[in-house]
Amino acid sequence: MPRRKRRGRKPGRQQVAPAPAAPANNVVANLLSARNALLAQRDAIEKQLGLINQALTAASAVLPRRRGRPLKLAPVAGPAARPASGHRPGSLKDFVVRVLSAASGPMSVKDITTAVLEAGYKSRNRTLAKSVGIALAQMPEVARVRRGVFRLK
Repeated sequence: MPRRKRRGRKPGRQQVAPAPAAPANNVVANLLSARNALLAQRDAIEKQLGLINQALTAASAVLPRRRGRPLKLAPVAGPAARPASGHRPGSLKDFVVRVLSAASGPMSVKDITTAVLEAGYKSRNRTLAKSVGIALAQMPEVARVRRGVFRLK
């Protein structure tokens, strides 16, 4: 009678037990420490960039200008460079937040557009009011009072 093959482990091979899973606390602690280290590096880099920008600005005052244009430096892109609204400085949304925070109550899109231009926003957009309306709809910190009228939350 033929022998039946045994099922299960093959002879000569050892089963490897799975490694115990790391506790969630260790994983979170490791991620937090890595995050804090990266934030410290970012702060150091932003400080260095600020010093380099100061040196470049001072040097550009002494050096001749390139074809009559002043040296333009990009702002350091860190949390300190962004306003409290979280929008890029000088953007349409940044100006909208400034205008609405200075307003005493809700404003219409037309009034916001006029106030944004008076606040110094430079645009050659012929349909700026439409762009302002679209921007208002995308901003979570702005509440719609009724059709075409908005206020800060």
